[in-house]
Amino acid sequence: MATLKELTDDSPHSTGFTAWLGGHRPASTAICELARDVATDPDWPDTDDVVALLAHLEELGAIDAAVDTQRRAHLLYGRWALVGGTA
Repeated sequence: MATLKELTDDSPHSTGFTAWLGGHRPASTAICELARDVATDPDWPDTDDVVALLAHLEELGAIDAAVDTQRRAHLLYGRWALVGGTA
């Protein structure tokens, strides 16, 4: 499984939700905190499937706020992708 660093470097896999999320690490919001947590999770699923991502968080015993942040981040990512964004 690719790490967030590998997904956000200039690799052929630098697309999708995880790469988009990685671009938010420097700021100071709940989504940025999620991005930093994902960056240190070697088992983070390499998928855009929100159900799989939420299941992973639940398997980890994530608090409700983290699960809600994941949902919100995925919604923002979907809007971004809809308008033609690229990671």
